[in-house]
Amino acid sequence: MLETHINSECANYKLQCPAGCDPIDRSKFNTHLEQKTGFHMSFLLDRVMRLENAVQNGITSSSSQESINIMNAAIGDLQQKLGHLGDKIQSMSGGNSGNATSSQGAGVNDTDIQTIRTRCQVLELKTGTFEGIVTTLHREIERCITCLETLDRNRRADQEKMAANEQKMKQLERTIALKDIAIAEQDLRLQSLEMISYDGSLIWKVTEWSKKRENALKGTVTSIYSPAFYTSRTGYKMCARLYPNGDGMGKGTNLSIFFVVMKGHYDALLAWPFTQRVTFMLIDQNNRDHVVDSFRPDPNSSSFKRPTSEMNIASGCPLFMSLSKFDDPNTAYVKDDVMFVKISTDMSEIRRPIASSGTGGAST
Repeated sequence: MLETHINSECANYKLQCPAGCDPIDRSKFNTHLEQKTGFHMSFLLDRVMRLENAVQNGITSSSSQESINIMNAAIGDLQQKLGHLGDKIQSMSGGNSGNATSSQGAGVNDTDIQTIRTRCQVLELKTGTFEGIVTTLHREIERCITCLETLDRNRRADQEKMAANEQKMKQLERTIALKDIAIAEQDLRLQSLEMISYDGSLIWKVTEWSKKRENALKGTVTSIYSPAFYTSRTGYKMCARLYPNGDGMGKGTNLSIFFVVMKGHYDALLAWPFTQRVTFMLIDQNNRDHVVDSFRPDPNSSSFKRPTSEMNIASGCPLFMSLSKFDDPNTAYVKDDVMFVKISTDMSEIRRPIASSGTGGAST
């Protein structure tokens, strides 16, 4: 089967051209003969001319009749061979795919041509099928590309919506934070109104002490303010500022507490600077060991002059109580996470307001 294929079917098998050309593929041999007809004829003419010259030279150089006869016989044989060769070339050059081509004992017959035609038809059918499949795949690819572009547009639109929603959420969070601050301020104001005092003293109830102490240790909120209190309804406005982890010289070792003079509605009627003695008392809830400290304001200090802002600089006791004593489990300065601090001013030294100085009345 392999030999039959090589000799009669293989399109890549090399056939030798009778005119002496390079070997040609079987599939291109007929085309070669059609395209090179002139060359082949020139080749044959050249061979004939050379043969004629050789014969002529032989006749000229030969003096015997026997040599002439031999030459004539050779010429006849050559002419016969040339005739056969011309017929073959004519058959090759004028033949088509249906004619038989003979070279070196190999040829193409009608059965082979029919087989080739059948295979070509099969290949054409398969090619048409593949073209249909490729067209279908191309349409599917275009549809997928369109879907991907649509999905990409939708994704970008969703991202824009998400960004807008995130922005709105941030705005709402800021609004809620502001509302929380406002609510906290209102709560503080309500607590201040509930705890407000007009007799120059305040018992300050410090709740959630452990949380405030932890914030002070972390450094997030180092101090807390007491509610405001007054020496009278038209008197000085004051508050206390407490540092759970200390401040200044007492930072990290002591509980620090300070007195703050605040801006009030009747400051224009009061005598300045503020000079009343201030006393701090940390109450032992077992009534055993209260911690008391006091100081008299320095009249030259800006902390006790008439306030120009909401409150003056705090002044007081940075070393009010050591934290080691405060944390002693035998003490009861904190119970149920609540601590009490009392702040008082010496009411006996309160000077009369300007508005009542001419009437002889007392204002406390």
